[in-house]
Amino acid sequence: MLVSAQLPDLQPGASYHYALVAVPITSSGPDFPGGSAGADESLTALAEQLDLTRTVLRASSATVAVPLDCQSLNTCAGTLTLRLRGARGSTVTCATSTFSLGSMSQHTLSAHLSRTCTALLARSRGRPVGGAASARLSSGQLGFSVPITIAR
Repeated sequence: MLVSAQLPDLQPGASYHYALVAVPITSSGPDFPGGSAGADESLTALAEQLDLTRTVLRASSATVAVPLDCQSLNTCAGTLTLRLRGARGSTVTCATSTFSLGSMSQHTLSAHLSRTCTALLARSRGRPVGGAASARLSSGQLGFSVPITIAR
């Protein structure tokens, strides 16, 4: 007999124990005392995740190309945020973009830069500006928070 079930909300990389229970159904309903349990089994949920494939990003006048890699059996969907270090230790939010990538696929997202960010990059005169990229996934899969640099 083939048995299958959806297991939502598993934590990536976590181990789980389970046992199958067979219960006969009689004319008066389930016969729980007549049922039997299978052996204790275990599984480890896949550590599905989204990765940034390059940390040195190139910007045009109004966008920056962000290469993403979805290492998941499910769609990777969520929000990407790019922040750069501004003058005197301030933080400038350069872009916030939503994305959706098919399972086990790569895609280069074109994120629109804020005016503040384009001004910061213009003042850098071609020198790379450091910051961070982070991705939050709506499905609970692993995202990322990594250092980046953006240059024109």
